[in-house]
Amino acid sequence: MAEFRHEMPNSIREYFQFRDDLSSIGGVIVYKDRIVIPPSLLSSVAFLHSNCRAELGVKTVKRLLMDNTSPSGTIDTVSFQRAMLQYRNTLDRDAKLSPAMCIFGRPIRDFILIIPGNYRPRETWRSTWKAHEEALQNLHMRCAERLSKHIKQLPPLVVGDHVWIQNQVGPYARKWDKTGVDIEVRPVRDKKSDTPEWKILTEVCPSATPSLKADNR
Repeated sequence: MAEFRHEMPNSIREYFQFRDDLSSIGGVIVYKDRIVIPPSLLSSVAFLHSNCRAELGVKTVKRLLMDNTSPSGTIDTVSFQRAMLQYRNTLDRDAKLSPAMCIFGRPIRDFILIIPGNYRPRETWRSTWKAHEEALQNLHMRCAERLSKHIKQLPPLVVGDHVWIQNQVGPYARKWDKTGVDIEVRPVRDKKSDTPEWKILTEVCPSATPSLKADNR
């Protein structure tokens, strides 16, 4: 571990006084039993690659609302509340924890009257669920191979490059309709751009961001 503050990386220099409790596991900085997230790894709003869990939660709630909405557009609040209670006790397929377990450390009461810890679904449903997960896994693997087939890593941007800027929110989200000049390039694809409207934009863009060099204006 570094003996002096200036010997530590800039991203974790503020944790110098806790240096004896810091450790690295697979490149991840850990303080005791907590993961330290350097400021340079913070993502921008609407960056889907890092907001996957949040986007998944939004899609789940939207699906619950659609399933409990009548053709006239009226929400059945009783059915929706029952669905939310059931969702809070549903285990995540990767973490093997439910939202209630993550927050309270235990399952919460729902509309299924069982003794906590004694829920044992029928073996037929267990085998069906397992087969469904295996089928989805193969589908996701084929989708990942298809999406990764024609991508490439673009050269890094440098200060002075003329770039296109993609909208992240608003009525024209994901549209490249603004241009600017890079005035600062940071690690983890974080950059600052100066636009003609005299706005300094700080954003984290994917590696596939199209750029326009100064000699091609």
